[in-house]
Amino acid sequence: LTPLGRTLSRLPVDPAIGKMLLMGCVTKTLDPILTAAAYFSSRDPFYAPPQERDEARDARMRFSSESDLMSVIAAYYDYQELVHETNQGRGQFWEMKQWAADNYLSLAALKAIDGVKEQFLR
Repeated sequence: LTPLGRTLSRLPVDPAIGKMLLMGCVTKTLDPILTAAAYFSSRDPFYAPPQERDEARDARMRFSSESDLMSVIAAYYDYQELVHETNQGRGQFWEMKQWAADNYLSLAALKAIDGVKEQFLR
């Protein structure tokens, strides 16, 4: 095994995810890489009801027109900001639920991404 292979074999994640995380450390872009890796290890936070696919696609594109991954990362950062505001007493949980519904996002999936990120950091 190469030194990289030995390092990856010690990580309790898929080798591709492990390589992403190591490269995030090397390039000093760990937080967005952690978010991406957590997304790849979770379910898509965006949903598209059959009768509202165009609206759901437009909501995803409002976060980023570059790629689905960039949309998820941007949506996750907005979610984190709302969580922070709610925890600081500047927002209400129902506002977060409305934001998620308006943007065709699952709060449960965003929380799952958050949880996986926390696990990666341990």
